[in-house]
Amino acid sequence: MLDCDHEFPANALVRLLEHKKPVIGINQPRRAPPHSATAVAEGAIVESVGRDGLQEVESVGLGMCLLAMGVMDDLQRHAEATGGDFWPMFKEEWPAPNVHIGEDRYFCRRLREAGIPIYIDHTLSREVGHIAETVLRFPG
Repeated sequence: MLDCDHEFPANALVRLLEHKKPVIGINQPRRAPPHSATAVAEGAIVESVGRDGLQEVESVGLGMCLLAMGVMDDLQRHAEATGGDFWPMFKEEWPAPNVHIGEDRYFCRRLREAGIPIYIDHTLSREVGHIAETVLRFPG
């Protein structure tokens, strides 16, 4: 997955592939203020500032995310085994007033329910820009 409102290094795909993870993406700043990070682990926002390497997370924005081909098969098997629905993969939910679960978080929840881990590459995250009115990037 690659959103059109991102700028990234030419070798970004190769770097994600080298990790050999079923789901690997980047942490990115949100487009809307306060531009906090999209990755969440242990119920808290994960910052990529000053961090390197990989981290397993609960959810992440899917602006740049690589899925192994078998992930969709795993999701299908999980749906069949649990009597759940395979579709929709992405949807927005409003479980309570002023509580919004976007399509990225919804998809990540589906992955976790199927036992599929999600990783982010902190090093690459700081090299990817999320284009808003200005390009948003984590510092150095």
